[in-house]
Amino acid sequence: MEEEKKAGRLVHSKNELLGGRFHFKKDILPDFFVFTNLGGFWLLECKSSQGKTAFPFINIKPHQTRDLRMVAKWPRGHGVFLINFRSPRKIKTKKDKWNETFIVTVKAYRKYKKKTKRSSMRRDWIRENCEELPRKKFVTEVNGKLRKFWGYDMSFLFGDKNV
Repeated sequence: MEEEKKAGRLVHSKNELLGGRFHFKKDILPDFFVFTNLGGFWLLECKSSQGKTAFPFINIKPHQTRDLRMVAKWPRGHGVFLINFRSPRKIKTKKDKWNETFIVTVKAYRKYKKKTKRSSMRRDWIRENCEELPRKKFVTEVNGKLRKFWGYDMSFLFGDKNV
């Protein structure tokens, strides 16, 4: 069982099945389950796009929206997509690269999809209506050497101020 316990929060990876109300098939699990020390429950689906202007709806499967909606209806339940816009690796110059990640609630996603006749969610709409998840540089020791890597500190999202 892959799990990590930090500051009273238990994070479950997609390789683990939860009992109870969830009946996910192993190959269609959400990317992350998060239980917070404040009693909240988060279901996270991580998505990525190399599109510079939009995120295609086809990248989100019906069961993902259904599961996030189910969790969002629970008291203290939250269903969100983490959508990352990333430049293709072939782009070499820094000024032409982009890398932004946004928190899009399932409610905002469904509302946008209902109102538009587009086949994608515009990046500028996401920028204006959703919260950006800032990147953070982490430093860790590996084999006696300091290594740096980029990630996301999502403690503010879950209400954990001590993480």
